[in-house]
Amino acid sequence: MHRIPASSWYRLRNLARNSGSSLIIFTPKHVVPCAALQITFESTFNLPDLERNREDLSLISFQEKTISRSS
Repeated sequence: MHRIPASSWYRLRNLARNSGSSLIIFTPKHVVPCAALQITFESTFNLPDLERNREDLSLISFQEKTISRSS
């Protein structure tokens, strides 16, 4: 994903915005320069966690950091 030029991210963002859609990208690090909203969960989740109950996952502590950017 680091190889995708910033101009392509801006075009993709504008296409999503103009169509009334939302685009959600999950990455381990911030790689989308034009993201209007970045939410970082500072905890480790892995594939087996997808099979766990929501109540079990709520017991895992995590830190949430939200960054809003003007677009």
